Amino acid sequence: MKRLVIPIMCIFLMVSMTMIVEVKPETSEDLLLPTTYETVRSVESFDCYTDTTLFTSPDSSYEVLMNFLNGTKSDLMIATYQFNCQYISEKVSELASEGVNVTVLVDGEPVNGLSGSTLSSLTRIKGSGGSVNVVKETDFTHFHGKYILRDEDHVLITSENLGRTGFSKEPTWGNRGWGVIVNCSSLVRYYRDIYEHDLELSSPITPDVHLQPYEPYTGYYDPQFESPVIDGNFKFTPVTAPETSSELINMIEGAEESIFVQQFYIRHWGYEDNPLVEALKDAALRGIMVKVQLDSTYFHTEKNQEIVDELNQYAKDMELDLEARLVGYRQGFQSVHNKGMIVDRSKVLVSSINWNLNSYMYNREIALIIENEEAGEFFSNIFLSDWKLLPNRPIADAGRDIEARVNEIITFDGSYSWDDQNISKYQWDLTGDGIFDREGAIVRWAFDQKGTYEVTLRVVDKEGDTDVDTVTVSVSEKDHITSESRGLSGIIVVPILVIIFIWLSKKVVDA
Repeated sequence: MKRLVIPIMCIFLMVSMTMIVEVKPETSEDLLLPTTYETVRSVESFDCYTDTTLFTSPDSSYEVLMNFLNGTKSDLMIATYQFNCQYISEKVSELASEGVNVTVLVDGEPVNGLSGSTLSSLTRIKGSGGSVNVVKETDFTHFHGKYILRDEDHVLITSENLGRTGFSKEPTWGNRGWGVIVNCSSLVRYYRDIYEHDLELSSPITPDVHLQPYEPYTGYYDPQFESPVIDGNFKFTPVTAPETSSELINMIEGAEESIFVQQFYIRHWGYEDNPLVEALKDAALRGIMVKVQLDSTYFHTEKNQEIVDELNQYAKDMELDLEARLVGYRQGFQSVHNKGMIVDRSKVLVSSINWNLNSYMYNREIALIIENEEAGEFFSNIFLSDWKLLPNRPIADAGRDIEARVNEIITFDGSYSWDDQNISKYQWDLTGDGIFDREGAIVRWAFDQKGTYEVTLRVVDKEGDTDVDTVTVSVSEKDHITSESRGLSGIIVVPILVIIFIWLSKKVVDA
């Protein structure tokens, strides 16, 4: 029996150590491995003197799209994630019935599946002689590009699906998105190669569903931007994911003065930092002015707010010209569905690429970098107009919820609150009665009775704008073992176990 003491004590010691030592999750390097997708095209740029149409949703997107479709002579090749707009499908169907060679590619397995409205659009086009195809079970997680090739010389690229939010008949309602039409045969050939490659991966379908009618929508957005046609010198660099999406980082790294980013959402990549976000931080460290706008629709608010807070806190800590904001109260938009960027007010990214891991590395995505000062000014003016609509108020941060004992002195720290003009007042309601008891970024307080208390921080900036945040304090009469005390107990327990182990070992040897 005595011979079993040492093995038993070893097991006991190992189990005890396992309970004390924190186990950290493994990082997932696999998330950042290059895709195995076979490259179709490499990075290539095209210098053209041509006419280029610029547009934004919802201001002018419907009118521009209809004019574009009306100009079709022989071929129309459509690629989109979703095609759920009935009046657009009616127009495409009309072209097919007139003899235009129409081909449609859509994602065969979008989130929540192919919608009835998309199947209605495809049924209509198929019935008029068009070819409809779905992409699934390929190297792509999603077929997410949004572009149309017209004949041999025109391409339309946009951030928007062929839906009523992206191309609303009523410019008072819809998403904020960007788009461009380029008249350049060499650029069209580049995208046609991509299209024909993806068409080989697709499967034709013959949908047969009830055709849905068009339902008009109106909203309260005030349209401001017409669609200019610019004649001049352009440099076009097509970008496709997964092959050449790294051009987005190259674009950020090439900035000399400013970077404007307007995105549907931004996410971190599993256990890894988002390299696009890190590139923005690095640019700000180089002295580049960086502004980031993100959507605030309910399904994105929490995650996008985390990115906004991270960037703004980083800017505050490092004293940088970097600011991020959510589009507050939707400003009349259904959502900010854009995936665009502007560098130095002269280089514009019109894109379908969301700033997450899937879009960047595993989806089929289509984008275009446009280098032209007039185009840069057009989209910069839209961005800055949207920026002015955003709430420029402070952001209060009262810290995390707290557990404490009766009469224990608690430190409340509001110094992580943020404002672009600096916060002038920190006010604390420590008793929950609506009266602000103390002022200061950091205050101390003790509760003389057990219970749950709501402590509110209100911050005020130089312009008089305010924000509040609340922290919950749970006060108990019993001692609480904090994570720090658990760590300390571990430091104490381990030597005791070692001493016991040595003593028992000595006993066994002596025996």
